[in-house]
Amino acid sequence: MRKQRRKWYRTAVLLALFLGWLAMPPPVMAASVDDLILSLEQGGQDQKLNAIRRLGSLKDARALRPLLNSLQDRSDDLVRRESARALGLIGDKRAVPVLVTRLKEERVAVVRANIAEALGKLKDPRSVEALVNATEDSDLLWIRLNAAWALGEIRDGRAIAPLLNMFGTAEHVLIHNEAKIALIKSADVWKKVERGDKTLVYGAIKARKRIKTLKGFLIDMLTDPNDEIRLMAVKALGKYADAEGIEYLRRVAVRDNSPKVRKAAKNGLAKLGYKQD
Repeated sequence: MRKQRRKWYRTAVLLALFLGWLAMPPPVMAASVDDLILSLEQGGQDQKLNAIRRLGSLKDARALRPLLNSLQDRSDDLVRRESARALGLIGDKRAVPVLVTRLKEERVAVVRANIAEALGKLKDPRSVEALVNATEDSDLLWIRLNAAWALGEIRDGRAIAPLLNMFGTAEHVLIHNEAKIALIKSADVWKKVERGDKTLVYGAIKARKRIKTLKGFLIDMLTDPNDEIRLMAVKALGKYADAEGIEYLRRVAVRDNSPKVRKAAKNGLAKLGYKQD
């Protein structure tokens, strides 16, 4: 009986491995990247779009220059939009100057939204000023949303005042929440701004005048209706080892309605040397 079970088990394992092998995409040879680039440069729209998407998924640096060229193809909005997305996926920071220029000059709102997202994926401080300007873009909600997300990924002190402005004036809950998340992500650099770091002059004075402290902002976020925002605030607040911050973490560890948030608060207290009963 045991032998039959072992035999059945081996057969099942071999079958699973075989099915997994069948499901695997065929290996991409180096020459196929050249073929895709050729399709991008000489094909019709469908061929170009297919080539751009595949090049983005391959993340091959050889596609950088052709994609930067297609990002500037003024005859086709879809090609520019997909090119921006592919450049973000490839992750080569040499694309940043062109993306920044296109964010400033692009006329089509959806393309600008994709460019902002790509810059967030590249996480390069050179794009902060252009993204800050995009937080005030009136053409499309997704531009402001992606700009806020991107600034949260880059985490630069120059973005704090503009993000606070978004947080205070956002007309849509998605933008309001994305600004909050970006501010919480920027907690470490915010502390430097509060201490008067001279390398973060842009917007820092406004930020210090408009809020009491970063800690106060994080404490306010502990009662946010969004579980993920409370979770992020708990983790950031755990870096403040003073009595007030610890007391708020203790309350969250007992009272929050999310088990995940309560657990994070307890972990934060443990790291600070305090045991929560």
